[in-house]
Amino acid sequence: MKNKPTQKLVAPGGVLGIETASPLRQELLAALAGSDEVLFDFSGAEDIDLAVLQVLYAARRSAELGKVRFSLMGKVSEKISKRLQVAGFTHSPCRTGEELETSLVDYGSATK
Repeated sequence: MKNKPTQKLVAPGGVLGIETASPLRQELLAALAGSDEVLFDFSGAEDIDLAVLQVLYAARRSAELGKVRFSLMGKVSEKISKRLQVAGFTHSPCRTGEELETSLVDYGSATK
């Protein structure tokens, strides 16, 4: 009998900076190892830095290689949207995780 697919929600809050990168990485690795789908919810995030963005790119790559669905979701703060656009990671503002997922430069298929 096949197990039912599992879904894990990762929803960090506050400022997602260098101090949160390692614990977030560990949480995402555990979620990816034990789930068929991982949802990363931006709704509680106030700001993000390069270290956490790198963790998200790595999680996306790990998910694709492990055949796990990894999706961004939730409301993206104006501060995060603006920061990513100014830094060149997106070409336009993103209000939701779904928009962000399709707009992040080189975030798509990691296996190409």
